[in-house]
Amino acid sequence: SLLRIQSRKTDEEKTQMMFQECQNRVMSLAFVHEKLYQTKQAQTVDLAEYIPTLVKHLYHSYVTDTMKIGLELDIDHVVLNVDHVIPIGLIVNELFSNSLKHAFPGERDEGGLIRVSLHRTNGEQINLCIEDNGIGFAGPAADNNSQSLGLQLVRMLTMGQLNGTIDFSSDTGSKYSITIKASMQSEN
Repeated sequence: SLLRIQSRKTDEEKTQMMFQECQNRVMSLAFVHEKLYQTKQAQTVDLAEYIPTLVKHLYHSYVTDTMKIGLELDIDHVVLNVDHVIPIGLIVNELFSNSLKHAFPGERDEGGLIRVSLHRTNGEQINLCIEDNGIGFAGPAADNNSQSLGLQLVRMLTMGQLNGTIDFSSDTGSKYSITIKASMQSEN
């Protein structure tokens, strides 16, 4: 609410966009706490409930014509400790928002699609994939060394906090595939 109030004090589009990005980051944290309060287990969250809530919030924040950009979700029931869920939520927020903001510029015909998937792969490994069929990236944004705050945050959270790896491709659209090792609490 404070960010929303502050954003109303400027007419500059770039500043308003920065406030919107901050609001979305805070909202991704708020959704974790909301899920914690809804469950009987105070320190774990089912990603099959949390990620769709977060993604749908972001989708409706950015997309005005749902006929132009579609959304596909494929999220396994994986219950993780909140220490893993918070960085995963922030990563999803950054990568999904990037696709919404940059993959489909200007007036585009129907057919845009963003996919978010999360699957348990081997034992305690999880693969999170966010991909779109948009215009892809060129130049410095195309590699893992981009200096944008959002992508720096994704790298820092993935490699530092989650001890994971990031693979990026931009053959058709953009695709981020993140693999992390996380202690599973249980599966439904």
